[in-house]
Amino acid sequence: MDKLDAIAGAIGVHPLSLLIYAYSCDRTDLQIVDIQARIKGELAQIRAYDSVKD
Repeated sequence: MDKLDAIAGAIGVHPLSLLIYAYSCDRTDLQIVDIQARIKGELAQIRAYDSVKD
């Protein structure tokens, strides 16, 4: 995520927005909604893992 954060910071957008944009190129609106839901779910799992790990 460090590279993603660096790129997003350099162009002035939120890292999640950049990730969603990258995955949504050439996809339908329904696919984009599905991708957004999966990304949010994975981020929640990562945060939960990080909180248990600490």
